[in-house]
Amino acid sequence: MKKILIAEDEVDLLELYSLHIEASLEMSVVAVTSGSAAVNELKKNGGRDIALIISDYFMAKGNGDIIYSYLRENNIEVPFLLVTGSPEVLEKAAAFKTFHQDDDRNVVLRKPCSAEDIIVAISQALRAPTSRNSDFTMLDARRLTRYNTIPVDIFLKINDSKFVKVLNKDELYNSEIISKYLSRGVTFFYLNTIDFKTFTDFHITELKRLMFLTNLAAGEKVDLQLEISAFVRNYVRMFGLDQKIVETVNQIAESTILLVKSNPVLSALLKKMLNSGPDYISEHSLLIAYVACEISKRLDWVSDTTYQKLGSAALLHDITLDSELAKVNSIAEISSAQSSSEIKEIKTHPYKIAEMVKELKNIAPDVDSIIFSHHERPDGSGFPRALTSMMISPLACIFILAEEFVNRTIQSEKAEINKAEEIIYFSSKFKHGNFKKPLEGLIGILSA
Repeated sequence: MKKILIAEDEVDLLELYSLHIEASLEMSVVAVTSGSAAVNELKKNGGRDIALIISDYFMAKGNGDIIYSYLRENNIEVPFLLVTGSPEVLEKAAAFKTFHQDDDRNVVLRKPCSAEDIIVAISQALRAPTSRNSDFTMLDARRLTRYNTIPVDIFLKINDSKFVKVLNKDELYNSEIISKYLSRGVTFFYLNTIDFKTFTDFHITELKRLMFLTNLAAGEKVDLQLEISAFVRNYVRMFGLDQKIVETVNQIAESTILLVKSNPVLSALLKKMLNSGPDYISEHSLLIAYVACEISKRLDWVSDTTYQKLGSAALLHDITLDSELAKVNSIAEISSAQSSSEIKEIKTHPYKIAEMVKELKNIAPDVDSIIFSHHERPDGSGFPRALTSMMISPLACIFILAEEFVNRTIQSEKAEINKAEEIIYFSSKFKHGNFKKPLEGLIGILSA
């Protein structure tokens, strides 16, 4: 299968074009972010596997003209789509002086242009029909290695009339599953065509969020004096929690402060909690983050996105409560000594905090739903919605297990935790529905 080479330094546009080309034309894409990288791709085998080139003009590491010059100098005859906000470069750049005369399939598209405009131009240049009328749409398998859960079903193509589901919508999966398919030569999966927009919106939003975090890390610095108490350090050692996960969570604390800046209330509360030194809420929140990410790692549900979701949810889930109210984990634990306003705060804080988080522009998806569900229990005895085990998302199940584990061990007055007793307790209460797999990860921690 010949490929389409795209050079575009706006990464979200690069991904958007790539997704639409795969879906509409069922062609593989080689995506690069500079002219020099595109030339390097062409040098690999003289461009013999490239059917068409799409290029921006202005790019940080080599403009589009160096790609076109390389084509002409090496007599590589493929159509060239120049996508630029400055079409006058055709007259100013020497490489493009004979652009239209060189090949009547060459086209200039003016930015901004839609992915649909790109598809039409490619179809005309290659005389290739689109395939969007199909019930299934092609997707590069490598994209799924970035995630542990996606909002659509994923299928493997057996033949033109048979597709087998390999991943369920919102199901947690590990990267090893995708790697096994890749090692067998599977380069593409498929999704229902009606789900294409859902996946595209999800993927581009995630990409922009990660770019936002990267830019923040390179720019604005956080005044965070995160003090890890001796108790927390001993806890990490006692349960053999991965030090790399501890460091990752501490970095997530910094990025979460930046992510909540748009909400002054959340921002002030989070900074106060993390900067005020060890107390119940800060220790409780950090330990939940460590344990939740450790469970995820032991199940090989490992990605930056998954860690960010669990870490941010842990840091924010009780942010409006004081230490005493945060210790109340169920309706049954509400004391008659607590005032009506305190009882209301306990019962409503999952929804209240989740709504504030939901309004944050660049926060990872699912953080709000994890927070909203963190007091639910598999038997339906939790609050605020009395959800049962099959109604709680797998990520929320990880979080609930981590919180229950921390609650039982952080408040224990025993000199040592009886790990065997904890395994029996959790196995009896969390063995159903979406808790089954996360329970394996927790038992792995207790069995180490």
